[in-house]
Amino acid sequence: MALGIWQGRYQNVELPWLRWWDSEGNLLLSGAERADREQERAQQAEDQLERLRSAGIEPQLRSPPSPAIARKNFTMAIGNIDRSY
Repeated sequence: MALGIWQGRYQNVELPWLRWWDSEGNLLLSGAERADREQERAQQAEDQLERLRSAGIEPQLRSPPSPAIARKNFTMAIGNIDRSY
């Protein structure tokens, strides 16, 4: 991580700001920015779902795996790690 200059609007003030960047040069989002992006993504998904339903298509929504299945998949993934170092 590194500090760098970001030009943008923060709290209704447009200035160059000191921000955190990852090693690949990507801006690290603040908690509020991440929440805003997630809210936008959720709204887009809702809008798409409504468009499909308006077209007479009822999508099959997937539910998240049960905790037991998630633990099993995690255990299987951990079991595949090469520990020969």
